[in-house]
Amino acid sequence: MLSLHTRQVGTFLTESLRLLLWAAIFVGAADPLIAQDRNADEETFSTRIFLSNVDGTGLKPLANLPEYGSQGSPDWSSDGRKIAFDAWRPGKGENGSQARIVVVNADGTNPVFFGDGAMPSFSPKGNRIAYSRYGKGVWVLNANDPDEAPALLDEGGWGTDWSPDGTRIAYTRGGNIVIFDLVEGTTQSLFEGQPPFQQIYWNFVWSPDSNFIAFRARKRDGKTAIFSVSAEGSKQGLETIHEGPGMEAMAWNPDTKQILIALPCVERNNLLQFYAYSPKPGPKPELQTWLPADRRVQDPSFSPDGKRLAFSAHKRTPAAAK
Repeated sequence: MLSLHTRQVGTFLTESLRLLLWAAIFVGAADPLIAQDRNADEETFSTRIFLSNVDGTGLKPLANLPEYGSQGSPDWSSDGRKIAFDAWRPGKGENGSQARIVVVNADGTNPVFFGDGAMPSFSPKGNRIAYSRYGKGVWVLNANDPDEAPALLDEGGWGTDWSPDGTRIAYTRGGNIVIFDLVEGTTQSLFEGQPPFQQIYWNFVWSPDSNFIAFRARKRDGKTAIFSVSAEGSKQGLETIHEGPGMEAMAWNPDTKQILIALPCVERNNLLQFYAYSPKPGPKPELQTWLPADRRVQDPSFSPDGKRLAFSAHKRTPAAAK
């Protein structure tokens, strides 16, 4: 079993399902992204993980896993050598609740499949992964041994992200964010009393200095917004970054300190595109124009040096674009 602080180890982090990865959309071999994969003309994909430099160069699929047509939530190891993500096989009748954790080298080689789970998050040393299991809570697995039994963190949690300093793991429970302190073995809810949210969505993200968490939530008036909250609690700091529609997954650039968020882009037929936001209110968000204009993108994840990006994407069909 994993060696975790066991003061509350019967309940540790929670499970996570990716119900919103996108429905299967068939992409032909004429697509230049897919055409880079061998045998791509014989396969169809819905959502794939891609890599690129942050200036848009070097765009390519991460791994050649034709059966796993739905892929999402990529996360880099702190040394930049590996990427973990969740994936399932729509062609075999699977859905998000049957997703598995997959770990590959950063060049897409040597895929290692773990058990069921979604939204993986590497520990800073890269030897553990916190993740969610649909209906079973948040868990931690040994990233070097797929046969080792994972450890349960919290059977009532949802979504998870390991702090960059390695001392804490964050996850959601109800309308709150819970911080598990790996040193003290204690938990802290960031919002005291009744939280101001109906729901906090998955795939939130820590700031590079481990002092803040950016997340998307539905407020009690039904409106959604993206916030940044202090890891010491909302009384120590809470900012609204963006109000309006958007997607759950986001990434905090360790280089520029900007937050990358997927939002509908009017100039691109309302396709989801990445916008760079300042964690403080005021500056206008910047559309990342290097992205392919005909693809919906989601689940950004920066490499540790901030120079490369992993993300999930699919091409919108002409029928869907109407």
